[in-house]
Amino acid sequence: MSCMEKEMKDKKIYSILILLFLLSFFVRLLPVRIGFHFWDECVYLQHAEIISGFRQNNYDEFHLRPPLLALMIAIAYKLHHSLFTAHLVVAFISALGTVFTFILARNLFDEKIALLASLIFLASPLHIQESHRILVDSLLPTFWAITSLLFLLSIKTKKLYYSLFSGIFLGLSILLKFTSFALFIPFACVLLLKKQFNPKHIFIFFIGFIASTLIYFIYSYQHFNSPFYPILLNMKVPFWGKKTPWYTYFVTLHKLLPYSAMVGIPILFFFSFKNKRIDFPTLFLLCFSFIPFSLFHITTHQEPRYILPTLPFFSILSAKGLFLGFSNNTKMKILSTSLVLLFLPFFLISLSQLHPPLSIKLYHNESDVAIMKASLWIKENSSCPVVYSNFNWPVIAFYSKKKIVVLPLEGNFQDNVSAIMKEKGCVVISSSSPRKYPELKFLYEDKRFEFVKKFKDREEEVYIFTYSP
Repeated sequence: MSCMEKEMKDKKIYSILILLFLLSFFVRLLPVRIGFHFWDECVYLQHAEIISGFRQNNYDEFHLRPPLLALMIAIAYKLHHSLFTAHLVVAFISALGTVFTFILARNLFDEKIALLASLIFLASPLHIQESHRILVDSLLPTFWAITSLLFLLSIKTKKLYYSLFSGIFLGLSILLKFTSFALFIPFACVLLLKKQFNPKHIFIFFIGFIASTLIYFIYSYQHFNSPFYPILLNMKVPFWGKKTPWYTYFVTLHKLLPYSAMVGIPILFFFSFKNKRIDFPTLFLLCFSFIPFSLFHITTHQEPRYILPTLPFFSILSAKGLFLGFSNNTKMKILSTSLVLLFLPFFLISLSQLHPPLSIKLYHNESDVAIMKASLWIKENSSCPVVYSNFNWPVIAFYSKKKIVVLPLEGNFQDNVSAIMKEKGCVVISSSSPRKYPELKFLYEDKRFEFVKKFKDREEEVYIFTYSP
């Protein structure tokens, strides 16, 4: 191939990649959710406004949440403070996963597989849905892809600066979500497979890791008396919630990857066993996909979004398998095509179940939510300088902008109310709360409380009482 032909080919590939990125970005941004944002989203939005100086600290979870997402949104708020800006940040970084999946796949295989992997990543129903939420989960695939790409390049080129930046991005991944500590295991497995334990590279890698996390560790030590307190506390959170079935992630795989694309993985295994060997690129991807996927099963509380970091690696594995299936003999082509077409309707069904639904509309306003309406009412009510609640308090804090006092989450504290509730304010009770106390009957009968307002939607009733000690 001549230099001119190669240049034309590269231009064509990059043009396609740019189109894929733009498509990925817009389906992850539109429609922008400007109405109700739930518990975790409100925490990140609250933190971003506190960091950027757009609100006083009426409530925070800095002791529990990693800081990077809130920090990135806070920086963007300095340009323009709005919910649209927050969603723009999340959608843009999430869509970059399409690009870095391509670059990683190209370094492992070739441009054709890389483009197919990017297309599979783009079409992930779960990633599209989560990219509409102010959460860290949709950003993690981008950060994990960048981290693993730099790690791969450090192995291939043996250049120290790749090791340095790989450590930096591992640190940033951890500051995005603490479960990114799981990346240390595939890193170690790949080094064992390659038998490349170069002390200089490992030292430089940890220099990069420390450089990106040191300020946060110092902050944690100053505020919580331990550099690792937020990390250790956060690691307990997935064990606090209601136990979910062990098969949760398996039955939601069709949301992570379309079934029509997922058939590429068994095809890849078929050819690997047929040839009685698994090449290094495939082993690399297996380490970064199946090992974290297995580790995520340790927790008692599992949600489909928790497996999103593995998306780039499963996308590339699927693309490699599909490419092998379509480029083999006629029987294999027919089988591969049949499987893709057979599972295509399931992909279309998954897309139809997205929330918010795919749309070219600019905004999606979900405003008929009882807890949000109650919080906005409290915001305008001067008789509620303090809000007492033990359910959905981050939502109340974000929308009401009032000081929040979290009531005890366990046990009956109604005989000792005065010791816990020392200031005049409001009490917010939700019918969907798993907490038994305080009881509505107690609040109606105790003279210190006065019922003032009730808000109702399809799922819950929210009661507001004023309180005078």
